[in-house]
Amino acid sequence: MEANSAELALSKADLTQQLDLKSQQLEQLELQLSQQVQQHAELQTAHRQTTARVADLEDELDSAQQRHASQSAEIQTLEDQTAELAQTRTDLKQQLSEEAERASVLQSAHKQELQSSEELQKRLVSQAAAEETLNAHVTAQEAELSSERQRISGKYCCHTVC
Repeated sequence: MEANSAELALSKADLTQQLDLKSQQLEQLELQLSQQVQQHAELQTAHRQTTARVADLEDELDSAQQRHASQSAEIQTLEDQTAELAQTRTDLKQQLSEEAERASVLQSAHKQELQSSEELQKRLVSQAAAEETLNAHVTAQEAELSSERQRISGKYCCHTVC
């Protein structure tokens, strides 16, 4: 009987040590989960900001395209007036040259904005993929944490007076 008591005391000490170790592991998992949740929130914020910036760039692109179309129409009108008004031909050619230069600048700006928008879209896709990966990792961590809690809870309950 004393041997059984000693064995039970040793088994209880071993189980207590295992429980302490599992509790420490659980705390570490909870800390990791908290950090991942924070990273996830930061990614969501970055995603929202990027989405807003893409929308702004799309608006700017639409506006630039409208300006470009408008200025192209103005150039055509100036060319028509040049043919009709020979006495003002020199002045109209100067205006046409200026408008063409502005159209070129706008076209260049449009191209840069389009490239920027494409780069932002690529980053957005990349961030979305990272967010999905992080969500999957968080879900796996949560499942692992829940499983570990249930296992620890079940193990503790089976070896103590419930």
